Amino acid sequence: MTPTVRVAIAGALIYFAVHGLPTATLDTATIELQKPSAEMIKSVADVDRIMRSASHFDRLLWSEVWTKVGKIVNSETETEITIVFSDTRSLRQLSVISLGIAWKRLADIKKDKYEGLGEATERVFVEAIGLDVRPVTPELRAKFVETCNALAWCGAGRG
Repeated sequence: MTPTVRVAIAGALIYFAVHGLPTATLDTATIELQKPSAEMIKSVADVDRIMRSASHFDRLLWSEVWTKVGKIVNSETETEITIVFSDTRSLRQLSVISLGIAWKRLADIKKDKYEGLGEATERVFVEAIGLDVRPVTPELRAKFVETCNALAWCGAGRG
């Protein structure tokens, strides 16, 4: 190592010792979401109430998961990606798998950390797409995406 490189490294170390390293905090991370309709806000009221007690990280993760699920389902109409959601069963499976991977596997959030959240979320989807297995129509797809966006809003859309 040349003396010039040593001096440069020493200078950088002294600079960081005096000024510290730049850090990113979760408190500054935000997600811009459109406010749902009054009807959807009423539909997700229980989820919103529960998510208000969640940590900032958990709310951001919740919001990102539902934003992405909505984008995936909506992408079938907007891009050349071929993802087939033929019936409501496939929409439910996508929801369960996506949240399971992000919430339980990546963030290691325990099942009962937010009591009632699973049940409240299920009620929202039952209201939106029902319990019967039906073909996915453009109207049903739009309702599902609207529901995902409202759930995302519960996590991080209230500023």
